[in-house]
Amino acid sequence: MKFFNTFIVASLMVAICLKSYVDAVTYLQMVPYADPNCTESDGSYGVGFSFQVGQCMGVGDLAPGAQNIYVSVNNDETIATISSYKNYDPTCEYRNPNGNSTWVVGGCYRAPAYANIGYKVTNNFVRVSIVDNPSYVPLYGFKQAVYSDRQCSSDPQWYYYYTNGTVFHWGTEYSQTFYCEEYTSIVVTCNGTASQPSCASYNVNQGCSRDVWNLHEHNYYLNSC
Repeated sequence: MKFFNTFIVASLMVAICLKSYVDAVTYLQMVPYADPNCTESDGSYGVGFSFQVGQCMGVGDLAPGAQNIYVSVNNDETIATISSYKNYDPTCEYRNPNGNSTWVVGGCYRAPAYANIGYKVTNNFVRVSIVDNPSYVPLYGFKQAVYSDRQCSSDPQWYYYYTNGTVFHWGTEYSQTFYCEEYTSIVVTCNGTASQPSCASYNVNQGCSRDVWNLHEHNYYLNSC
């Protein structure tokens, strides 16, 4: 009986370990910085990204400008490759010619242009890292996460975010600033000159919703901090 009980306990432990291994999820993360050296002491600022490794996913807002990508990493997780595929290829079968981009872990790069909601220009830089089973995601000024299920309860395929206080300018008289207040993403929109601005604040949180611009992807998105 003692042997049998020991066997049962050992089997359960193996099963738990196997489940943890199967459920493991890895992300290619791009933390934003304002300068081309990604100086950490200056703090994170701008548009950042996180992509699930081993997933075919659709990126981009509008169907004409959307594409599919697939992220892979080498065995020692020192190099990540983003392969691009045409729109309407949600299984990533037909890779675009010269469609691979390589990212060295720890490197500092110009941020990619995968997020262009409202045609905001992404002009910051990102530090690249690989994270297994991320246990903590900070609150941002704004985050849009993309999911494959209608409850947005699975691990996100990918998401982009604006750090707290990120400002987008259009000319000299129009700007948008994003920040998080009590788990609510707020955008402050200002028109007019710096000396005479006219500003208004808006709640940009949004519950789990179907991506109607790219129905063929069968994706859902969630806006939050």
